[in-house]
Amino acid sequence: TAAAVQALTALGGHDDTVKKAVGWLKSVQNEDGGWSSNPGGAMDGGTDANSTALVISALAAAGEKPAETKSKAGKSPYEALLSFQLGCAAEPAADRGAFAFQPVGGKLVANADATAAATLAGLGKGTAVVPSGTDTPATALACPAAAAADPAAGAAAAAQGGAGYLAEALKKDGHLTALTPGADQPAADIGNTADAVIALAAAGHKQSAAGALEWLKGNSAEWAKGSPAALGTLVLAAHATGTDPKSFGGTDLVAALNATGPAPQGADTGATEVEGEKKEPSGGQNLWWIIGAGAAAGMGIGILLSGRRKKNQL
Repeated sequence: TAAAVQALTALGGHDDTVKKAVGWLKSVQNEDGGWSSNPGGAMDGGTDANSTALVISALAAAGEKPAETKSKAGKSPYEALLSFQLGCAAEPAADRGAFAFQPVGGKLVANADATAAATLAGLGKGTAVVPSGTDTPATALACPAAAAADPAAGAAAAAQGGAGYLAEALKKDGHLTALTPGADQPAADIGNTADAVIALAAAGHKQSAAGALEWLKGNSAEWAKGSPAALGTLVLAAHATGTDPKSFGGTDLVAALNATGPAPQGADTGATEVEGEKKEPSGGQNLWWIIGAGAAAGMGIGILLSGRRKKNQL
């Protein structure tokens, strides 16, 4: 639902639907201020970083103030989200700044997928990231952490710590890896690598994401083939970094994404605003449609699903 809110907000013209969806999200907020992936369900494992981050991003996209969206117990989403961050006392030190999906045996375990989602949320952004001219190196979590003037500022500082963790994690192999159930050795994790690229770009660290972006160009074609979720994720990664999604490692991601679904609508509706950018119509491949479809489809691969399956993120 949070992913759909982001997509519909990016597309525009769905205010009533977005309002209803936001109202429902608020109605299932947990007492600790966060959200779970299956509220009230039999498999509800309680608040997790990924679900909480996605809802924060959705609230921000819809024009809400996450810090003021408090639970019945008076807890804000930021309080819940920051409870999952590995702080200055975490060992190994390389994990400091990362976020856990949920505690494992009472301990927070660094999870790159959760960190990517939390980084976006802390910055008040979703996956439809508008490319910016800012490009500074990502840095490690500042220790000791300075007291923030308000919850949003504290979340933004935490997000930069998360970005620092992601940048270091990408340096080892040029991409993220994960140990999937039943496997003996970690394997390349294309979906979460794309999520990390989006998060780093959102945090103003495109250069820190450059190596992983190039790796995605050369290694994601087969993985994404025929999958709207995978293709959507790559479109969003390309857009966030100012890369042409129509020429991504020799693949036209837009055409490939279009081919997986119904014909794009609204081709002749005129210029459309997308997060402050005015985009002129370009046939059946308007950028607003790409972002909207990508936001709805792309989050399925990385941020929403793999956090539940890949809790032993490396």
